[in-house]
Amino acid sequence: MDFFSSEIIFIVAVYLRLSKEDGDLDTAGKSESNSIQNQKVLILNFLKKLPNVKIYDIYVDDGYTGTNFDRPDFKRMKRDFLEGRVNMVVVKDLSRFGRDYVEAGNYVRNIFRNLNIRFVSVLDHFDSLTATSTDYNLLLPVKNFVNDQYSSDISTKVRGNQGAMREAGKYIGPYVGYGFLKSPQDKHIIIVDEYAWEIIMRMVDWKYAGFSNQRIADQLNATGVLSPAEYKRTLGCNYKSGFQTKNKAKWTSVAVKRVLSNPMNKGIMIQGKRKRINYKVRKVIEKPQEQWNIKHNAVVTPMPLLCYDNVQRLLEQDIRVAPGQENVYLFAGMVYCADCGRSMTRRKTNENIFYICTTYNRGDGCSRHSIPNEKLKEVVLQTIRQYIETLMETDEILTYLDTLDIKESEIILYDEEIQSKYKELERYARLLTSLCVDRQDGVVSDAEFVEFKGVYEEKSIELEKNIAELKKRIQKMLDGRGAKREWIEQFKEYRNVNELDRIMLVLLVEKVLVYEKNRVEIIFRFKDEFETTMNYIRTMERCGRLTPSKEADERVVV
Repeated sequence: MDFFSSEIIFIVAVYLRLSKEDGDLDTAGKSESNSIQNQKVLILNFLKKLPNVKIYDIYVDDGYTGTNFDRPDFKRMKRDFLEGRVNMVVVKDLSRFGRDYVEAGNYVRNIFRNLNIRFVSVLDHFDSLTATSTDYNLLLPVKNFVNDQYSSDISTKVRGNQGAMREAGKYIGPYVGYGFLKSPQDKHIIIVDEYAWEIIMRMVDWKYAGFSNQRIADQLNATGVLSPAEYKRTLGCNYKSGFQTKNKAKWTSVAVKRVLSNPMNKGIMIQGKRKRINYKVRKVIEKPQEQWNIKHNAVVTPMPLLCYDNVQRLLEQDIRVAPGQENVYLFAGMVYCADCGRSMTRRKTNENIFYICTTYNRGDGCSRHSIPNEKLKEVVLQTIRQYIETLMETDEILTYLDTLDIKESEIILYDEEIQSKYKELERYARLLTSLCVDRQDGVVSDAEFVEFKGVYEEKSIELEKNIAELKKRIQKMLDGRGAKREWIEQFKEYRNVNELDRIMLVLLVEKVLVYEKNRVEIIFRFKDEFETTMNYIRTMERCGRLTPSKEADERVVV
């Protein structure tokens, strides 16, 4: 094609692009100079001065990065020039065309030239119709390289700024989870959405009542409660979700679990879980958990911490709804064989319901470990009531200790576990000293010295961490003196119950182990709190503050 022929009519593709990632909206001046409307006016005025041109179409990618060419209207324009519908492409400047140094250069220097397509960058004063070899070999590479580096610099600055904001506890996500809003005064501060929290607490009540996630979803849909996606849209958010499969999103069991398990419900804000590979590649990868940005107490919510933990346990345990029922079986996911460790299978013959070892039931070994359902209910309920009575006595002891003037140093001095750790730490210190002497005397080689030294130092560091953790527990116990102990209060709520139910079982019991001959071992929840409490009481007995008494146990065998 002879571009210099006066008979050639240039069919023009006008290409416009604007992206926040380019930094084009950082200032009012740039917003004005680079806006889609201003790009369009500038190019149309330029084309009025050119002979033999006719506009075929205007292609607009508003909000798309220039670091790659994966843009919808660019792809549409590409189809048009590859199929011969246009033979001229006009952009405001090279940065609007693209900021990828290699790919932008490939289009202008190779693809357009091979297809006999005229390319014009107005503000760069580049026109392939009149361009010289200097323009192609010097002007274009330099400008494309500058544009590429600009994107790289902007990307680095944006990531750095976002990281600093996360560290400062500022929220930088485009949307917040259900139950929360961005503050009207500062979009980086999260506040509670009171209406949505009424719905969340209603969901919590249903969960405590034994509802499955699907039943909760059905209840919400039946009462006309908007799903999280639809609710966001009513607030004016242009929200789209990959979970939505219909025109109008409904509540689902997945949505219920996602809302109830959101760590923000207990004030924990987690950001920086994913990252893009680099500024040119849009692919997002997951970051290891230790690199996440986690801020505690980011927002005060209506949900108590223990309530949140209980809900998570209910979400984990309610794994299977009984056939034809709306709730799960009483012991679902909680009864295990004490010997092989596998869960027990619920069986029904005639009107008799019993549990049997899954391994035995499948013919893979172990033994029957059979126990009738009614017998299991009776034993578990009786044991829970006995355990609660013991905890009531323990709480009375703790209430008495709260009135005493007890120092942390006094507890540490008489705490057997801490003193045992200290003695072991001293032993490794002596071993290290002895090892150095043995090395000087030639008893051990340099290689053996390095090996044993590493072992001793590793053990010492581990012991120091254990001691620090034990001291931390003691301090927590002392800090909580005079206040209600929520985990004990949770047990006390069921003091006078006469019938075992699913919620009581899940909130109080970790697991139930079944031995042969109907022998049952119950492991209760809050083992760490229980262990710390019992150790505290034993320590007070050793230092003479208490008369030795019978202790409870977090593992009860009947």
